[in-house]
Amino acid sequence: MKKISLVSFILLYCLSSAGWADPYTISDIANGSAIYKLSAFNISSPIRNNGNIGGEFHLGPVSRVVDALGVIDLDTDGLATSHQVGLWRKLTDSTGELLASVTVPAGTAAQRIDGWRYAKLPHPITLNADTIYVLNARMYNAGTDDRHPAAQYPVMNTFFLGSNEDLSLCRWLGGDFAFPTTFYTWAGAAYGAANWGTNMYLAGHNLSPGWNAANVGTANGSIIDVTLNWTTGRSSADMNLPNSQITKHYLYISTDPNFVGVTPLEVSAGSPVQDTGSYFMAGLTPETIYYWRVDESINNSLPGAAQTIVSGALGRFTTRAPNPVIVIQPAGVLTTINGTANYNIGVVAEAGLSYQWKISNDNVADAGDASLGTDSNSLTLTNIQLADAGKYIYCVVSKPDGSTTSDLVFLEVERQMAWWKLDDNLNDTLGNWNGAILPGGGMITYAAGRNGNAAVFSDDPDYNRIKITNSENAFNNYKLGLTVNTWIKGTDKTWSGIIAKQHRTSIDTTGATGWALEIRGSNATNAPMGSASFVIRGLSTLSSPLVVVDANWHMITVTFDGATKEAKIYVDANQVNSMTMTGTGPFDCNEAVYIGSEFADHSTVYQPFGGTVDDVRIFNHPVSAQSVLDMYNEFTDPDKVLCISPYASELDANMDCKVDFADLAELVSGWLSCGLYPDCY
Repeated sequence: MKKISLVSFILLYCLSSAGWADPYTISDIANGSAIYKLSAFNISSPIRNNGNIGGEFHLGPVSRVVDALGVIDLDTDGLATSHQVGLWRKLTDSTGELLASVTVPAGTAAQRIDGWRYAKLPHPITLNADTIYVLNARMYNAGTDDRHPAAQYPVMNTFFLGSNEDLSLCRWLGGDFAFPTTFYTWAGAAYGAANWGTNMYLAGHNLSPGWNAANVGTANGSIIDVTLNWTTGRSSADMNLPNSQITKHYLYISTDPNFVGVTPLEVSAGSPVQDTGSYFMAGLTPETIYYWRVDESINNSLPGAAQTIVSGALGRFTTRAPNPVIVIQPAGVLTTINGTANYNIGVVAEAGLSYQWKISNDNVADAGDASLGTDSNSLTLTNIQLADAGKYIYCVVSKPDGSTTSDLVFLEVERQMAWWKLDDNLNDTLGNWNGAILPGGGMITYAAGRNGNAAVFSDDPDYNRIKITNSENAFNNYKLGLTVNTWIKGTDKTWSGIIAKQHRTSIDTTGATGWALEIRGSNATNAPMGSASFVIRGLSTLSSPLVVVDANWHMITVTFDGATKEAKIYVDANQVNSMTMTGTGPFDCNEAVYIGSEFADHSTVYQPFGGTVDDVRIFNHPVSAQSVLDMYNEFTDPDKVLCISPYASELDANMDCKVDFADLAELVSGWLSCGLYPDCY
C-alpha cells in the first residue's frame, strides 16, 4: 500500500436538483458536481511529512458551495493511513476559523474519483465571495515512492480563476492537525494552474449582512430591526439562473450557532423563482451577536429533508446599539496661536439626529462643560489662543430615543509645557509641573551642571528619582506632537531611563503605553550600546548611532510629529537619525513623568540612570532644527554653527553650506587635468 505524502486534496462541489448521493459516483460528477483540485508537491524530493500541509486561496466575486474534502490516491492502491482534511476561513496569517473537517479513512474504504479519496461533509457549506480560505491535510509517512513525476500525474484542464481569485501560498506546520501558519512558495512550478479542476458551481446564500458584520440594523426605540438578504441556489443547467425547483427558503436565526430548538422561518422563493431572497427581522436585541443560515426546499420538502439541496454557510453579525452609533470619532487638533481647529464625526445615518459640540477643561464629559452651539457633524474653531490650550472637544449625538457621547479629544496650541532647570530644586520654571522625590528615598543631590547645577543620579535603584506631581493624566497630548530636550553626562552604558512617561510591567512591554528617552544597553544595527534611544509604545524605536555616555556633556533632543509619525533624534543639535514610526499606537498613558528612570516606586525602580541630568524641557509639538540649535547655543560659547537648511549639497564642493562661485571654481580647477582610467579617473 502506498505511503501517501504527496500533498494533494480536494473540495468537492455538488449542486444538483436530485440532491447528492451517498456515496458519490463518477456519474454524479458527470451530472453536475465538480471537483476543485488543489495540489502542492516537489518534483525532486519528498514533500514534508508528519505535519499539516495546505494551500491558501482567494475566492473572487462569486460564492461557491463545497460538500466533500479529500486527499489524492494517485496509484489507486489505497491510503497508508487515515488523513484529516480541514477547511478554514483565514482570519490573520496565524489564525483561522475551522469551517469543516473530515477524516478520509485508510485503505480503499473511501470513494475514489479522478485520483482522490474523499469523505462527505455533514452538510454542504457555502464559501463566501471575496474571502481568503486555507485548505490543508494532516500528512504522514516519508518514503521515496512519494515522488510523483509529471508523467504519472493525471491530465487536468486548466481552471481560469478570474479577477481577484488566486492560489497564492503553500503552508506547512508540523505537529497535530491545526491551522497551518508557516508560508512556502509553490513547489513544482511546472504543474502550475493545471493542478486546478474545472467547472465549480456558483453557490447561493451569499449572506448580507456578511460574516462578522458590526453595527447592523436600524434602531427602533430599544430594539433593532434588520433586513436579511441572500442569493438563491444556482441551477445546475445554467449557473446564471436560480434553481427552478426551489420552492421556499428556510431561514434560521438565533444567538445559538447550533440553532437548538429553533424553528426556521419560511420565505417563499417566488413563482417564477426569484434570484434573491429577503426577510425583514424586527425586534432584535441591541449589541448582540446573532447567527443565521438559509436552507432551501425542493418542491416543498421539509427542513432537513434529503431533498433540501443546500444547507447554507453559517452567518454571524452583531446588532448595533439602540442609541446613535458613532463610526468615526473626532480627532485631536494641534494648532498655532490665532490658528484654526476642525473637528468631524461620523454617525450611522438615521432620521432625527442632532449634534451638540462641547468644550471641557478636563477629559471628563459632564454637565459643567460649555456648549459650542452647532448642530452639525463638523465643527470649526477660529482664532485659537494660548488660553484654549489643553482643552478637550467632544460631541453629543442625540435622537428622541437616546444619545451617544463621542471621545474627548485635544484642542492644543503649540507650546512649551514644562522646563525643569534642576538648579538645586525640582520646580517647573513655567510654574505648572513641579517634581517631587519618591517617599522613602533619600534626597536628590546636585552638582555643577551644563547651566548652573544639575541633578545627580546613581544607577543604584535605592537612590531617589524625580516624579512629576499629578502628571498621570497629563502630557498625553504627545500623541499630537512632542519634543523632549535635556543635557546628560555619564558613563553607564546599561539600559537606563533619562526621562519617560510610560506604563509597563517590569520588563514586559506587552500592552505598554507612553514613551521613554533612554540609554541603550545593547548593540543594534547603527545603534551601539550607550547611545540614546527614543521609543513610543505601540509604535517604533528610534536610536542614535553615537555613544552619548562618554563622561562629557551632551544635549539629547527627540521630536515626534503626530500627524506624519516622523521622529527625529539630535545629539548636540546635530540630527543623527530619523524615521517614520509604524504601529497601532500611540496610546494614552496613565503613568507619571519620571526623571532619572523609566518609572519607579520604592519597591521597583526600573532602569535607573547613573549620571547627571540638567535642563529638561517638554514641548507639545516637534520643534524645528533651528530651535534645537538655539537651545544648544544657550549654554555654548561661541555659538555652534550648523548647516541645517535644505540645499543642493551635492554641488557644495567646498562644504561651506552654500553653492556659489567658489564651488564653481573648485569644480573647474581640474576639469581637464586627467582622463585616464583607472589611474586618475
